[in-house]
Amino acid sequence: GGRGLEDVLMADFLNSLDFLPTDFLNELLHRAGLSGELIDPEIRGNAGNYYIPHEDTAGIRLAQPDGWIAEKNNLILLEAKGYRKSAGLNPGQLAKEYLIAREVSRAAGMKNFYILLIAENLENVYKSGRRKYNWSEFDELWAANLFDLEKSCGEKLKDSLPDWEKVKKLSADDVRANFLQITWQDIAQIAA
Repeated sequence: GGRGLEDVLMADFLNSLDFLPTDFLNELLHRAGLSGELIDPEIRGNAGNYYIPHEDTAGIRLAQPDGWIAEKNNLILLEAKGYRKSAGLNPGQLAKEYLIAREVSRAAGMKNFYILLIAENLENVYKSGRRKYNWSEFDELWAANLFDLEKSCGEKLKDSLPDWEKVKKLSADDVRANFLQITWQDIAQIAA
């Protein structure tokens, strides 16, 4: 999809983090599930298009993350949902952003990568077919994302990502360690 109001608002939010103490960002990330602290992060909104293979525009354009936070050994891709209560993740979006974060962090020599989901709530964050998934059902949510990504990209995904079969076999617990999540209400409480 294109850039909408949700993306513009997220960019404004991220840009405002540059003017707040790093303690605010660290508290937000801690509540989202990150252990440790960032010392001197670079924050950018409207992160642009990301492809697999990394930076190969002839490859598959996977997604347009809303932004990122980077530091020497850490990359955090940001995805914001929920300015409208009906807003949810696009088909295969979690799998796409996992692959993007993994590839970008490898290319930049970063040790850790994460995907931070900011949402109105963590219920019904994803729909595949007729089924809606809650964040608390991460195993099933992840499996549905992989299925939807493979369905939409087909053979081109296998050609662009030589270890795709290995990615599909990753345990949901291992993948889950790369995801952080927080609600807009939690952020408002930190700011208060």
